[in-house]
Amino acid sequence: MFQPLPTLVGPGECGAVDAVHLDAVILPDQSRVVVTPAGVLRCPMAEELARWVRDDVAPTATKLGSPLRVLDNFDSYECRGRNRVRGATLSEHGRADAIDVRLFKLADGRAFTLTDMTVDKAWRETMKATACARFSTVLGPGSDGNHEEHIHLDLAERRNNYKLCEWDVRVPPPPPENPIATDPLQLNWIMVQATASTCRDRTSRAIRRAFAPRNSVLHRPGVKTSFSEPASPYSRRPQARS
Repeated sequence: MFQPLPTLVGPGECGAVDAVHLDAVILPDQSRVVVTPAGVLRCPMAEELARWVRDDVAPTATKLGSPLRVLDNFDSYECRGRNRVRGATLSEHGRADAIDVRLFKLADGRAFTLTDMTVDKAWRETMKATACARFSTVLGPGSDGNHEEHIHLDLAERRNNYKLCEWDVRVPPPPPENPIATDPLQLNWIMVQATASTCRDRTSRAIRRAFAPRNSVLHRPGVKTSFSEPASPYSRRPQARS
């Protein structure tokens, strides 16, 4: 649903003569996908976004088990340089020719963030392919470090209709390998080795104590010694010099 706006006039080159207020996309079954907050876009950009939502995104949402109901608009018209860098080239946002999409919500309340690595990879790859087919610029994770949490879409005009599609559809990193926890055989072997070492130490102490003189330190209560762990030479008290 479009509502025409007066000519947008901003500092420098910012503005647009054909901007509209986009608050919802009407699907073929007449249900609405609400754009929240409503976007301020040039008419061609609003029309392409509506076609993408209606023809590409909504059908995939049905496959996820619930109808599409919300498009989360992270940013649309804003007079600024690229990536909000002062003095940078004017962003397509400053021409009302771009929108940043963060997520979609379904009728059952579930939200699917486009940059969330835990969201179904095949669905996110479909979103990337369809977006890159329709828009001149698609920027997401892996593009420039400024689009890690949303997807930038615009209709920037370039020589020879050149398109820019930079969006890494990432997956969660594999869990760290823990052979002790994941390999029962290795865990059993380590336990056997530890038990054997303990038994050797106890046997060694018993033998030494049996053959040691009565006044030996081995017969004192609480004293623990073993052949495998000799006392550190650094623990001995230095002898007084005469």
